[in-house]
Amino acid sequence: MMVEQRDPRIDPQPGDSVTVDGETREVEAVRDGRIYYSWPGKIAVRSLFEASWRSWADKASVWNARA
Repeated sequence: MMVEQRDPRIDPQPGDSVTVDGETREVEAVRDGRIYYSWPGKIAVRSLFEASWRSWADKASVWNARA
């Protein structure tokens, strides 16, 4: 039996991480149609609209859904 895992490129949730071209972003929060993210080891937090996140994450080489 195959278990489907949530894909953080499409359905990001806090704790997920996605890497594109060596840049890893960690999801901090999802609210009001925006994805709030940070970079590992950095204090700064930025946000993208959901469609922009998906467009960026579509090129991902690595992603990890935090259950």
